[in-house]
Amino acid sequence: MDQLLTCEYCHLVFKNIITLKCHMINSKKCMKIRGVTIETKYQCKGCDEFFVNKANLNIHQESCKKYNIMQATQELQKKINELELKQTDLLLENNLIKNKNIQLEKEKQTLKILNNKNELIVKDKDNIILLQQKNADKALVDAHQQIETLQKMLENLASKAIDKPTTTNNTTINQIRNSFSDKYFIEDLLESDIKRKCQSVLTEQVLLEGQRGIARMCTEYFINTKDQKKLLIATDPSRNKFKYMDKHGNMKDDIEARTFIEKVSKPIKEVAGIIFDGVLSDIKDEQETMEEDNYSRKAYLHDKEMQANHSLVYIKCFDDPKHNSEFTNELAILNKNK
Repeated sequence: MDQLLTCEYCHLVFKNIITLKCHMINSKKCMKIRGVTIETKYQCKGCDEFFVNKANLNIHQESCKKYNIMQATQELQKKINELELKQTDLLLENNLIKNKNIQLEKEKQTLKILNNKNELIVKDKDNIILLQQKNADKALVDAHQQIETLQKMLENLASKAIDKPTTTNNTTINQIRNSFSDKYFIEDLLESDIKRKCQSVLTEQVLLEGQRGIARMCTEYFINTKDQKKLLIATDPSRNKFKYMDKHGNMKDDIEARTFIEKVSKPIKEVAGIIFDGVLSDIKDEQETMEEDNYSRKAYLHDKEMQANHSLVYIKCFDDPKHNSEFTNELAILNKNK
């Protein structure tokens, strides 16, 4: 049997000299007792013991209770930290969900209020449209009645004047001739020139005045010439008889101003339609931005819209002899022979 050997510094027992020498070289504890300086980075974090290499450190840590307890504690703390972080995230998510639910409830309430307002607006608009329709129907009935009354008046005047001769002496003829322009003639009226002029002088006010407004505009800007003369003269205003002079100096009759109307009606109606669209657009824009309780302004805009519709209807038919008496009467009054 081999003789056992004992380390004289730490008193550990070894089987042979080889294991004792390995102990003397590798045992940090023994080296520390001997006062040998230890320079190593391999230290057990559990018991603070130093080792020459990592292999010895690993072997030691497998059986070191302090190290194993420390490792288990660190693992447990890590799991605790992860759970706390997860709990914090869950709390934040829960608060976010609560806030979203609160916001959703507010949006539902707002939507409910808006729906109620929209229902009131739609109901109000329906009432306004119904009122407009009733007024429009009434205006059309009144217009037809007025037309029928005027036509009867014209028929009565015409029947009374059938046998009444019209006497025009030379003095009157010369007076009429002198009133006509010798530079400007009805034949020279061009549709493009009339339309261009109407675009600057056919205003919203002219539109709202209907056939009378058109008659005044025609007198001021087309019949009255630049040389202070006229293109058209009413020789018998009571029967809407007009005369004009052609380029050759011949005076010609123009019953109910039909020749003149034929020249100017198309461009005037086109421009009137454009002005009408602009008026309705302005009314609509103002209605959309108007306060709900501004009833007086609503009524004014409604009346203006009805007036514009009524006026446009009559302007569109001012070239129709059956429906243009208002235009021809106003034209005769403004251009009667003096």
